Amino acid sequence: MKPFLSRLGASAMELVYPEFANCMGCAEPSGTDVRWLCGECLAKLEECRIDRDRACPRCGAPLKGDICVRCGDWPRDGVNRAAYAFGYQPPVDNIIRNMKYRGVYRLGSFMATDMARLVKELCPDGIDRIVPVPMHPARMRERGKNHAQVIAAALSGETGIPCEEMLVRIKNTRQQAKLTGEERREALKGAFGIREPSEASGKKILLVDDVITTGSTVNECARLLRGAGAMRVYACAFAGEAKGGL
Repeated sequence: MKPFLSRLGASAMELVYPEFANCMGCAEPSGTDVRWLCGECLAKLEECRIDRDRACPRCGAPLKGDICVRCGDWPRDGVNRAAYAFGYQPPVDNIIRNMKYRGVYRLGSFMATDMARLVKELCPDGIDRIVPVPMHPARMRERGKNHAQVIAAALSGETGIPCEEMLVRIKNTRQQAKLTGEERREALKGAFGIREPSEASGKKILLVDDVITTGSTVNECARLLRGAGAMRVYACAFAGEAKGGL
């Protein structure tokens, strides 16, 4: 029954949000030039792409001069390295909103295609597990799915790396976008748990989320995983700080 319902749901979403109908970047209703995007948004998307040669090697943010001003307060026992594909600005912001809040989960595959290019750069000697940033059950009931898990599963399909939900969300914190960096770090203390610590031991793990802003969420997750014996923890997202600032 479950596979049938899944196919039924996918068919329904295809009718509501066909890949070549409304643009997911600007809502242009006259059709798209490629999957999900009109030609204008496609061009803007490329302008948002992060230049990896001009990005901080640890947090992935675009460098302002030669020094990164973003990750100086990242904990030593947090993420080893992070990267994201695009700056969080139009049309990237609307792509994420459509996926995250309007239930266009098939955009997860669209996002994973660009994120897959970053995986080998982050960890040339390979990743053992892809782990999505978890969502609290109450938030899951509101939205229906964990967007990070959708992206992580799609990224697993792109790379062949197994995806495992190692972490759980214990505290249902306020939406992080409404908090300052310090408020996020405080709110996230004790917010996550690990299902089976031994599963992380000795592994190179890639944390996956839709957006990395201050890095508070991925660093708190990484601290748990490294505390459980993970060899290294990396983080990858579809979007992060824009070139002009987030």
